[in-house]
Amino acid sequence: MGWILNEEWSGVRECPGYAISSKGRLVSFRRGKPKFRKSYKINSGYLMYNMKKDGKDTQRLIHRLVAEAFIPNPNNYSEVNHIDEDKENNNVENLEWVSHWDNMHYGSTQQKRQRSYLNALKRPEVLQARLEGQRRRRLREKMLKQRT
Repeated sequence: MGWILNEEWSGVRECPGYAISSKGRLVSFRRGKPKFRKSYKINSGYLMYNMKKDGKDTQRLIHRLVAEAFIPNPNNYSEVNHIDEDKENNNVENLEWVSHWDNMHYGSTQQKRQRSYLNALKRPEVLQARLEGQRRRRLREKMLKQRT
């Protein structure tokens, strides 16, 4: 059990009987002896845990559990950012509290969106529409409809 000593542990506030580590591992103490819980990945790429709260199943994002347990949030920010942009790296050193605006404009995500939009503006059908006098807003709406 020496590997447990290399991590900090904190009880999960809203789910008694569970503890989260600074590396994002969850332990259940609900049946007397500790049992490590398995995480699973959701469609967005984030990792989650299933837990019991007042006899009902509840799901929690791992990065939020770690941030709530180990990272002070004096500015009352609403979102947790993965500094290295790896959604599976839930180590406390890789997480930070941020505003929604900061999270949306962080790192390569914004660059990819911008690059995708600029590349789309160079497509022949878009250039033709521009020559015909269509406004950028309508072009963007049209491009978004074509993607879905």
